[in-house]
Amino acid sequence: MNKKICSILETLTQNQRGIISTKNEHVKLFRFDCDLPRQTFYYDACVVFLCQGRKIGFYQGQEIHYNPDSYLIMSAPLPLDTITIANQDEPLLGFFLDLDPLRLQAIWKKLDAATFEKGINKARQQSQIANVTQWSAPLTHLIEKLLSELLDDETTRILSDNTINEIYYHLMKGEQSPALFTLADKSNQFSRLVEILIYIQQHLAEPISIDHLVEKSGMSRTVFFRVFKEITDESPIQYIKRSRLSKAKMMIEDLGQKVGQASLAVGYESVSQFSREFKRLYGTAPSQITRN
Repeated sequence: MNKKICSILETLTQNQRGIISTKNEHVKLFRFDCDLPRQTFYYDACVVFLCQGRKIGFYQGQEIHYNPDSYLIMSAPLPLDTITIANQDEPLLGFFLDLDPLRLQAIWKKLDAATFEKGINKARQQSQIANVTQWSAPLTHLIEKLLSELLDDETTRILSDNTINEIYYHLMKGEQSPALFTLADKSNQFSRLVEILIYIQQHLAEPISIDHLVEKSGMSRTVFFRVFKEITDESPIQYIKRSRLSKAKMMIEDLGQKVGQASLAVGYESVSQFSREFKRLYGTAPSQITRN
């Protein structure tokens, strides 16, 4: 556990709980002061940097353990079941860094030929969605630099985006580079499917046509459903439903929105239908969820 980084996060999250926005739209902090039982949490395509506490994720039948000074790369936007281990003396502290495919592609195109070929070859051999790795010394330095910049509005505006690019570059040369190379390479089916998942997340409030998704992907219907299942472990309809419910739960818990507001914001016209499906997934009615 890096005490200096934890101290900066303590300052940034003071008197706040749950998911916390920052002045840089690509960075969100999190702080939880107690254990949380297994529940579905929605992840954007992002890197989760854990500084204190522990989490266990569950993906396609596997347990994913991430501990202090480790990072988890989620190379596709997915709902993921997680368990949180924390207490008031050692709260769960960390932050999410969005993975922006366009920024990754800009860095990808500037890599020298040897780095590029190495990354592409590794990506073809081992593309996974959820990967955990310990921080290296250079990455630890960049994390401290980014969080320090977030302490001040001016340095956030002027410097933090450059530091994020440095972190992207470091990750693309690290152990988990295959996930990022696969995401940046728009010619492969994985990257095209991730674009579809991002499209779904951006349009949850609207009716979503499966036929439109297939057409938008550029794949045949058979290939689309096969790749979708491989990546999400769900059918498109199941993924859309779980994403809607997961996002609504976050809006109620972390943003304090009313049940009716949250259900409408994720595309439900009927609050009663939303409440039934919510209880079926989470085991409790949305009206019984309290804000973090």
